[in-house]
Amino acid sequence: MADHIDRLRALLGEGAWEAPASQNGPHANLPQDGTTQDGTTKDPVDYLSTDPEDDEKILSISRVLVPESEPELPAYDLQTGELAPAGHNFVPLKALEKYHHTYVEGANRYKVNRNYFDKQKFYTHEWDFFYIYPPPELSASASVLVPLAQVEHFIWIINRHLKTHLGIPIMERDPGFIIDCPDDGTPRPRYIGRSNDYETAVLTKKAIPSKGYRPPNEPASSTKPSDESVEAFKERMEDMLEMDRKKKQALKTKKQAERHAKQQGWNHVTKRVQRYLGLREKQKEVDAWCIKIASPTVGDGLARIEADLAKLNIKTQVDVTKPVPFEQESSVVFVCVDIEAYEKNHRLITEIGIATLDTADIVSIVPEERGTHWFSAIRARHFRVKEYGHLNNTEYLQGCADMFRFGTSEWIKIADAPKSVADCFKPPFSNPHAPTTPFADPSNKRKIVLVGHDLQQDIAFLRQLGYDPGNLSNLHECTDTAHMYRAFRREQHNSGLGKVLADLDIAGWDLHNAGNDAVYTLQAMVAIAVKALVEKQDNREREKGVIERKIKEAMEAAAEN
Repeated sequence: MADHIDRLRALLGEGAWEAPASQNGPHANLPQDGTTQDGTTKDPVDYLSTDPEDDEKILSISRVLVPESEPELPAYDLQTGELAPAGHNFVPLKALEKYHHTYVEGANRYKVNRNYFDKQKFYTHEWDFFYIYPPPELSASASVLVPLAQVEHFIWIINRHLKTHLGIPIMERDPGFIIDCPDDGTPRPRYIGRSNDYETAVLTKKAIPSKGYRPPNEPASSTKPSDESVEAFKERMEDMLEMDRKKKQALKTKKQAERHAKQQGWNHVTKRVQRYLGLREKQKEVDAWCIKIASPTVGDGLARIEADLAKLNIKTQVDVTKPVPFEQESSVVFVCVDIEAYEKNHRLITEIGIATLDTADIVSIVPEERGTHWFSAIRARHFRVKEYGHLNNTEYLQGCADMFRFGTSEWIKIADAPKSVADCFKPPFSNPHAPTTPFADPSNKRKIVLVGHDLQQDIAFLRQLGYDPGNLSNLHECTDTAHMYRAFRREQHNSGLGKVLADLDIAGWDLHNAGNDAVYTLQAMVAIAVKALVEKQDNREREKGVIERKIKEAMEAAAEN
């Protein structure tokens, strides 16, 4: 089972699909209240192992491990606005709040977050809050700090409880994590208050006095800071503020890179679909259209011009009014799935739609614009579940289970649903009345490309029914038309099937019927593949005109010389 799950995850993308919790694991029979079978209480975090490699990563970025014995906590008997004792070190609260994300790796991050940071648990620890105003040219707002000794004590509690080996980041790696406060006449942190719950912490942080506030009877400082001390203080404040900015910028950069990678991946999905349909030849290392025309030089100008002219004719144009010029790659069968569930209880599956497009059926068919001539080769089946036939969606969307437009609906029992679905993934592929084909030989299985619009959800519904597509040995790829369209139109978010059909000029009648939606999803896949290619060819034709004009100008310049 695990192999099939890993295979589906790889096809869908890492993290796209999670397996259900096993009912046969070593702790499957433990009561949910956290007690063992002998009645003793066991902390749930003890069921999670600590990865030594993760701890080694922590050691490599730590200044020093927190001592195994409980660190001593300083006692702060201060009033709001009073100066912190000289020589004490502090940690910016913002940096500490992100400690588990920034400095804890792997499985340990989940444990630390769940037990000590998630849902404001961090604030149930007792904290003394201090504040400090950076130089006005750096920031007009005060920064909230907590004593380093309390941070070490907090990490010591985590290590003791979760058996981890966390520590304090080294100064060279993050100089803004620890703020030292020498008695050199430069500003020192001032006290705000103490809290041990989230509500009190919020109120305490809001009680920061103004920059010029001084407690009554506070003596004037007798130490005049040197120029070096002032510069060092400014550097400490810059490090503290820059640390927060770097974290935000790093997160933004990471998200941008992830979005770009996803976009590129979805573009590659469209290109693979084009190759399966015979619209695109196998990818070459060099794109013949990416031509850079340099001005010819004496002696080799004519040869270079002729070479550039030859390159322009390498690319084969696809004329959608003629049969496709390329051999179909892999001879795949597209199988599209759409599941409808009752809107008030998604465990009640009411309809199953399966649509199939066998690429062998369209070899000699002219696609035409948007691939509309291939639509007739799509076969569909629509199953309605007898036990839930009386349920119809009307509140959040308008269901139309009795409006299947591409055949006759079939009533099945919920217990027979897995077999009915499985039959659609075998020859004759959603055509129960077709004669047996040569591909029925088990040793000659056709490759399946599983298609859906928001496919992850439909796979989850299939597994809920008892059919796991990950068990298919001939499952070649998973294709999500929501991602294909998003990459095609360069949109930030996924679009619903209705919007996609409207943009592709496909009439989508009686949506939210599982059978209809499965057919329309395959039509959308074909249309995106064809339109993306046609539009790209049109752009390249314009580029070709520009290149030819430049070559002509270069030839004229060469002739004059």
